[in-house]
Amino acid sequence: MKKRTADLLKILTGSLAAVFLTAASPDNASKIAASSPVKIQSDTMKYFGNEKKSVFSGNVVAVNDNFTLTADNVTVVLNNSMDVDKIICNGNVNFKTKDIVSVSKNAEVDQTSQTAVLSGGVKVWQGENFLEGDRVIMYYVDNRIVVDKGKETRVTIIFKPDDKEKPFESGSKRP
Repeated sequence: MKKRTADLLKILTGSLAAVFLTAASPDNASKIAASSPVKIQSDTMKYFGNEKKSVFSGNVVAVNDNFTLTADNVTVVLNNSMDVDKIICNGNVNFKTKDIVSVSKNAEVDQTSQTAVLSGGVKVWQGENFLEGDRVIMYYVDNRIVVDKGKETRVTIIFKPDDKEKPFESGSKRP
């Protein structure tokens, strides 16, 4: 029984990394997750075998070489094959990679639908680029993002064009 629980925790932590890395970089997720162990700390952890879920509660911190995730609570739900089906984060969700930082009240990653939904005061920074809305839905298969406004706010995006020199047509000058 102890070995099965230890094996399950190993699967959960590896899968947790893969899912959240997918949010940062879908093309590199499996390669990075395989080489980077994840350390998860929380005030409590409960595993519900019949429901195939683990609940990490209180000051949850998940860290590997490529990201840091913090939240008040994180629930990991497995499918019948014991692969991660959903990861649900509630309360003070912060996700940070080398070049992306996001904050929100909630986040849910669904492997079946290949979507991630951040909700509740969502703010995302990538370098000098910024996005803000009440809900951000990322559709990985379609390579599409939808940002919804809140009741009292509008969607805000600040985009800084790439600073690299770009060729101009012959004879033209940079403004």
